[in-house]
Amino acid sequence: MSVSLLTAGVQIPGGVDAPLRFDFDLHALRIAMVTRDGVRKLDAESWDQPGVYVLLGAVAYGAPLEVRVGQAVQLRSRLQQHVRQPPLAWWRGVAVIRDTHAGFNSAEIGYLEGRLASELRERPGVIVVEGKRDHDTTLPTYARTSLDAFVETILEALKVAGLTVASPADEGSSEEETTGASPMRIPGTVADLLAAGLLSAGARLEATRKARVTGETKRLEAEVLASGNLLMDGVSYKSPSMAAIKGFDVAAANGWTTWRVVGRETTLADLRARLELDET
Repeated sequence: MSVSLLTAGVQIPGGVDAPLRFDFDLHALRIAMVTRDGVRKLDAESWDQPGVYVLLGAVAYGAPLEVRVGQAVQLRSRLQQHVRQPPLAWWRGVAVIRDTHAGFNSAEIGYLEGRLASELRERPGVIVVEGKRDHDTTLPTYARTSLDAFVETILEALKVAGLTVASPADEGSSEEETTGASPMRIPGTVADLLAAGLLSAGARLEATRKARVTGETKRLEAEVLASGNLLMDGVSYKSPSMAAIKGFDVAAANGWTTWRVVGRETTLADLRARLELDET
């Protein structure tokens, strides 16, 4: 199994409570891990700009981890407010800004806040305190595509801060499909469809399922990310089947035959069949 690696430049602090800083050249992101006492040591000129943050609550064995996700036009100042009036008993925070001339704008940090809160809310053993439940979808597709890549980097950086719980995107990533009693593995991923030009990042997907008891039909919507993940309700999934399982709240589902491309009479399975034909 291959493991993806993120490369970052790290600045190790020389003093007590000084921030630990990571620079991700790939996305031009600057991320600082800081204690409550160390917020004052963030450079005001660099960090009082638009950004997002995640505060981690105290760790207690067997208890859920409380986190707070937020955004601010002046990030350092907002963190200082949370030092004086903490929204939870947090001991460590992760601050994120864009290391470019323009930096983030207010719409971008609003979108990132919603995406991060949605992702963390789905983690087992995590409670998002006063997190934002919706995410801004008014940004154009190309802008959201870039920001979605940032979300994955930020979530990986949170591991350094101690947030190491599994994500829904990791579940079912082997692309197994349950068809009846036995699982069946079929070659091909959504990322392969993107690489072959059979599907485009930003494509809209839909899925419907009729409840056995009530007979009511439930409809799901998802968006294809540039990574090949499916974004549904602010959470990304590597496996179409896992996205369908979570969305319909069922024990098993074949996401490849369930998800259809909006505006086209085709399923992901239909596109994958074309991919297999192209490879022969």
